[in-house]
Amino acid sequence: MAGPVVFIGSYRIPEGAFDSFATGMRDMSTFVEAEVPGVRLFHTYVNDARTEGTTIYVHPNGASLAQHLGAAANRIDEGSEMVQVDRIQLLGSAPPMVVQRLAEDRSYELVLQEHLVGFTR
Repeated sequence: MAGPVVFIGSYRIPEGAFDSFATGMRDMSTFVEAEVPGVRLFHTYVNDARTEGTTIYVHPNGASLAQHLGAAANRIDEGSEMVQVDRIQLLGSAPPMVVQRLAEDRSYELVLQEHLVGFTR
């Protein structure tokens, strides 16, 4: 049985860009909550200096992740212009089209790991 699919994006926030970044992430969170019902978890974290951030999405399956990335493509592209993406991790079985889209941009490290074992409560 396939487990959930987890997306973890890590990035640097340029000096002076935090307020715009925070507004954009709040808007994205509201959009995803309303428009992408499969998302089980969506959180963004920043360091104390507000120069580094991490966003985590948890989806029940790869189809949900694909729907999310499709529905939010324009917003994701706009957000990516605000920050320097350092690394994207996809944990679980992501659809090949998702992996291919993320692999096209080689300005960041893309890490793929398959689900081994675990449970969700």
